Parts: sequence; C-alpha cells; structure tokens
Amino acid sequence: MACSNQSAVDFIKNAWSLLVDHLKNQELIADKLKELKVFNIDNVREVTSEKNPSHQTRNILEFVTKKGEKASYLFLKVLESERNRTLPKNFKPDLHQWISCFSFREEPSMQPTGSRPCQLYQSQLKTKAQTILKTHTKQIKSVLGCGDVEPFFYEQLVLDREEQRCPVPTKINLKSKKYKKCRTKKLSAYIPLNKPKLSPEDLLKYNGEDILLVGKPGIGKTTTTLEMINLWTNMTNRRLNYLFYFDETTLSVTSSLESLLFDAYVQPASSDRKEVLRDIEENSEHVIIIFDGIKDVPSNSLLHKIMNKELLPDAKVVLTCRPEYEEILSEREVCRVCVQGFSQESIQAYMSHVLRSKPDAVSLIMGNPELRSLCHVPVHALMVAACMLFPSAEAPNLCTATTIYLNIFRHVMKKCQQGLRLTQLDNFIQRKREKILDLCKLGFNAIKQKSIVLQDCDDKDIELNFLTQFVLRVGPTKAKTYCTFLHNTMQEFFTALWLLDNPEDIDGVLQDCKNEAGKHMRPVIPFLSGLLSEKNVDEVKCLFQEEHIKRLCRGFHGKLFSAFLHTDAEHELADGVIPEDDFLFLCQCLFELQSPQACSVFLRRINYHCELMDGCLDPYQCCAVSYVIRQSKQREIVLDLENCDVSEQLLKLILDCRQHFR
Repeated sequence: MACSNQSAVDFIKNAWSLLVDHLKNQELIADKLKELKVFNIDNVREVTSEKNPSHQTRNILEFVTKKGEKASYLFLKVLESERNRTLPKNFKPDLHQWISCFSFREEPSMQPTGSRPCQLYQSQLKTKAQTILKTHTKQIKSVLGCGDVEPFFYEQLVLDREEQRCPVPTKINLKSKKYKKCRTKKLSAYIPLNKPKLSPEDLLKYNGEDILLVGKPGIGKTTTTLEMINLWTNMTNRRLNYLFYFDETTLSVTSSLESLLFDAYVQPASSDRKEVLRDIEENSEHVIIIFDGIKDVPSNSLLHKIMNKELLPDAKVVLTCRPEYEEILSEREVCRVCVQGFSQESIQAYMSHVLRSKPDAVSLIMGNPELRSLCHVPVHALMVAACMLFPSAEAPNLCTATTIYLNIFRHVMKKCQQGLRLTQLDNFIQRKREKILDLCKLGFNAIKQKSIVLQDCDDKDIELNFLTQFVLRVGPTKAKTYCTFLHNTMQEFFTALWLLDNPEDIDGVLQDCKNEAGKHMRPVIPFLSGLLSEKNVDEVKCLFQEEHIKRLCRGFHGKLFSAFLHTDAEHELADGVIPEDDFLFLCQCLFELQSPQACSVFLRRINYHCELMDGCLDPYQCCAVSYVIRQSKQREIVLDLENCDVSEQLLKLILDCRQHFR
C-alpha cells in the first residue's frame, strides 16, 4: 500500500471505530504519551481509572485529536514504535499495515534508542549483513566471469500471497495438459504474470504473522531474503533493531538462543554480551530473524521454540522452503508468499542489465521461446547470461542451446555439494552418474507418455536440485506428492542424455518425430545433436566415454537425414525443397551439432535450395540457418525469403553470409 498523505488528525479519525474496538495496552500508550509530554499525570490517571478498554481508547483519541496535529502525530509514532504491543495481529483489516501507511517524517537527527553496547551491536550486524551481500555478489561475478556488476543487484521477482496450500486435483494437473498446448503457449505458461507488486520491502514492513517464502529450487527465495537484508542495511532507523540471517546448517549445531545469535552469527564484546541479549529478549518486537532453506522443525529444536514464540515472542520470523517441506513449516499461522520467479518484463530487464554490452545476445534470448521461458528461473537466467558472456572465438555473442543447458546442469550439480570446487566437479558428476541416469530414464518414460509428471521418483539426492514437487489432495484425508522438472526443456535435455546412454532407442525416437503423434519428441533431437558435438565433449565425457560419443556422432547425421529427407514417392522433394518446418528443424540440429561436414551433406541433399515463405523466424532459428549457410564452400545457395516475416536485425544476421547466396 502507498503511504498516506493525510494529516495525523484525519488519519486517526478515518480509523476511529477500528481503534476503539481493537487497540490494546492503553495504559502503555498513556505512559508513552506522558514521556513525550503530550499527557500530564491527570490525563494518565483519567485513562487508567477506566476499566473498559474501549472507553480508555476513546478518551485517548479524543484528547490527542482535540490537542491538534502535533499530539496526534506523536500518538501515531507511539503506535508505530510499539505496534506489536498495541495493535492486534491476525486481524482484518490489518492495523499493522494501516500504521505502515502513514507518512512519518524523516528525522535524521534522532539518535537510535538503546544503550551504547546495543547500538554498537547493531552496527556489527549491519557490517555482517553487508558481508553476506558482498559474498553473494562475488559468487555471481565468479559465475559471470566479469566484474561489471553492482555491489548488490536485485531484479523484481513475482511474489504472490496464495492461500491454498494443497490444491484439489484437476485435469490440468493430472493429465499434463501442457502437452496439449502448442509449444509456444506451453513454454509461455511457465513465465508468471507481472501481478500487482508485492515486494521485499513490503515483507520487511509487514508486522502480522511470520512469513513463509515457498518456491521451487533456484526460483529466488534466497534472493528475496537478501534484498530484505539489503533494504535493512540502508534503513535510517528511528529505533534500535536487529536482523539475523541463518541457514539450516547453523541451526543443526546450536542449542541455545545466545549461542545461535552470538556464537554462530555475530559476537558482541564479551563485556556487553548479557546486556545485548537482555535487550534482544525484552524488545523482541525489534528483531528480524531469517531462516533460509529450512527442511524440518524437530519438536525440541531451537527453531521450534522460536516459531512457537517460546523465545523472542514478538520477533518477525521469515522462513524459506521448497514446496515439499511446506507442510512441516505451515502448521502454524503464517503469511504464505509464493516466489514465482521472473516475469517477462523482469527477464528483459535482467538480461538488458547483465548483457548490456551484448544487445544481440539479449535479442536472441528474448526471441527464443525456449530460452526466454527457461529464464523465469533466476538461477537459469544467470547461467544463460554467463554462457553469452563467456569469450568464444567462433561466435562471441552467441552459443548453442545445448551448451547453455550443459552449463546449467553442471552448475546445479556443483550446488549439490557445499564447498565443491570447479576442479572437483567432473569427478563428483562421475560418482553421481547412476543417479543422473535414473533421472534421465524417468524423464524419457514421462515424455514418451506426453507427461511432465515423473513416476516413482527418489527425492533424496541430486533430484532435489533438478525437480520441483507439488502436493495434490486425492481424498478427504490423503495427499500425494508428484515430481516434475523445473522446466519442460530440462526434461527434454535429460531425455537426450538418456538417448546418448541408450543409442538403440535413437532410431525409434527419430521415426516417432516424423509423425504427428510423436512431434512432441522433436525438441529432444537438437539436444542430442549438441551432446554429440565435438565442442561439448569435454563437458559430457564425465558421464560418457569419449570414444562412445565419437562413435555415435559418426553415423548420427546420416540417420537424421534418412528420417527427414524423404525420397519415397509420397514425399518426393521438388528441386530439393523440403517442408519449411523440417528445414528449420534440421538447421537447428546442425547448429547444435556444429559439424561443417554434416552441413555440407545436408546442403547437397537439398540441392542447395531452400524456401522460407510462410513462417516467422525467431533469432535462434536465424542463427541456425545462418550457420548452415556459412558452411557452403563449393556452391552458392538459393534462399527464398519472400513473404517471410523477419525483422531488420534478424535479416542482417542472415545477410551477413550473403557471399554464399546466388
């Protein structure tokens, strides 16, 4: 909600009846007003002599509004500073939100309340928070391979307050309706709509129930909490407050509140320890504590005591978890916020910022439905940007889709084991090979059935990082957990890995791709082509022997052309021209394969003639067509683009190889 520009008197009058009915701790308010010299001793006595809380509130409101704007303003400041003791929680309309909407004046000259040791400890906490943000930024810079990133960069994520935790099963859920949509619509469905914004700042100001951030792996839960930390470090505080940030590993080795706050996070001076702890415990309404990546709440744990308000009863608690752990954490009253990732606008803004030196790469991503949709997951967007930024002699601004997905796969595998170095990654992937191939098999079996739901999935190892889980009610007292890949194209990538390990299935899949009923398998083949590419061998050989990859590659393009370059009477090619869809598909496969020899064979098979008359090329398709054309060394090519809807920028990409045209 936007802040109100009303006067303090009008602001109070507009909420008069709500305050009369629901204001709490009137005697505390009267005492605070006396300290501020708004009330005298008689006014306090008049309030405390009343036994009915509503009458007490009415007396306070009448007095401050009659006294004028200054008294009313100071009354609102008392409510704002003591909101946890004076305003009800879990009440609609939300009086905590109401007081947050008043425009309090900035008072930079006002010194923080609290003793000197407590003020020093808050400064230590801010330094710790800044260190956390710097560490995060350093990790981002390491992935991007550049230093051209702000100290902490946050792009708006879609945050949505959802009430329903366990949805009722529907045909869409159970029958994988996504496969019945056209591919572009299916991919666009992953990108969340840019709803009315709920921001980390709103969460920081929220003073109702504890906050539970729920979302699939890599979707931005930690980023949201880091932005809350960033906002907190930049706040000009009118009062002393404390913010702590923990993950599950910290909780597992601490047994007391003092140990958690001081030994596991930031230690005050030894002489100040007791005083600071006492201030935190006695003024817990000024404490924000974030638990990131929680999976369990044992009944005797410190987290259990904090969530049950046995410790720090008035603290703002923020928890993050994946959907599969939500039931454990949401037994209590919480404000549930679903983190849904980047909207289309945020993907554009993020890529324009990170790839500002490479506008062609931004156009490629935003024009490619697969890549654009994939980038709604921030960790995927990061790796896509990293691949585009990585120096490449052949194509400094572009790289194949398989290269991007391979790097996403390897990045996620690296996150599976804390502290794993890049030099150790290949060995780690080799050790997890069996688990990876099990996941590939599940993806293959599901996609054959036109399903995104994986059956009989083991969710206790690396799968946790590649999959998301959702729970559906299948009866009044029964719920069932289902697993899917984070994105449809990741399932296609893992299916391609399965085919690489089971080459006897390749011919059957290629035949299926020719038929209408099997067209949903087509996106798997470009990934398989890319996995067979000589340029990706170094990334793939930790899973498959190099000789195995080379042996499959030698005969692969022949199988591909046999399947799609028909020579029977029914599909005889006129002047070598093939259907436009097949031409673009084969160009995409050849672009991923990165084999000039295979391109030469293809151009010869189509008699160096191709037409693009009815379709609309996206940037990725243009890259693929351009790559294939550039491989023509002996003959010029006839390329008909009449009536083809190509933007000026994309047409330029194709015309860059005009020396190959006739």
